[in-house]
Amino acid sequence: MRLPIFSMLRTMKEIEDSTLLLFSDPTLDLHAGMRLSWYLGTERVNMHHEIARLIELHSQRVDAKRVVLAGPSGGGYAALQASSYLPDSSVVVSSPQVTLGNYFPSAVERAYKVAAGTNTPDEEWKRRTDAVAAFESVDFARDVFYLQNKGDTHHMQRHFKPFVDAYKKSGNVERLRVITADQGAGHRAAKPEQIRHYIEKAIADA
Repeated sequence: MRLPIFSMLRTMKEIEDSTLLLFSDPTLDLHAGMRLSWYLGTERVNMHHEIARLIELHSQRVDAKRVVLAGPSGGGYAALQASSYLPDSSVVVSSPQVTLGNYFPSAVERAYKVAAGTNTPDEEWKRRTDAVAAFESVDFARDVFYLQNKGDTHHMQRHFKPFVDAYKKSGNVERLRVITADQGAGHRAAKPEQIRHYIEKAIADA
C-alpha cells in the first residue's frame, strides 16, 4: 500500500455545506506488513483521542454546527471511538469492527504488538480496543447510523449484534438507527451513495 490512504474522499467531497477532514491511519506507518490497525496509535499516543481533539479544534475554527464521523470497516471503528470523546457528535458506519477481540486473531495480534508492544494489552487498553466499552463510558449518548451487510455473517454475529444488544440495554436505544441490506456474502461496505445519504441525514438532524 502507498500511504497515506483516504478511502472516503470520493464519497465525502460531494457533500455540500460541510467542512471535510480526512484521517489516514498513522499506525500503519509503524509496520510495513500491516494492512489494518484501527487507528490504535501507540502506548503513549491514543490516536482516537487525538483525532477527536483535532476535530474539536477545527470545528471551533469554522463554527461547525454538528460533527459527523463516518467510515467503513476499520475506519468505522475509529469513527465510533473518536465519537466517544466528542459530545453531541453523530456517527455513520458501514460494517465496522466493534470489538477487536472478536476479529481475526492474526490481524489483531499484529496491530496490538505494534501499538501496545504486546499481543495481549492490559485492562488500560480495554476502552481503546472495544467500541462497546467506549460507548458504555458515555452512556451510549451518541446518534449512530449503523449500516450492515446481512451477508457478512462474521460481522453480523461478532460485531453488529453485540453493539445493537448493548444499545438496547442502555437508556439511549432510540439514538441508534440500524440499516441492513443484503449485499451478498462477505465483508462489503455499503455503496458510497448510501453512506453519503446518511451522512447528509445526520447533518440535517443538527
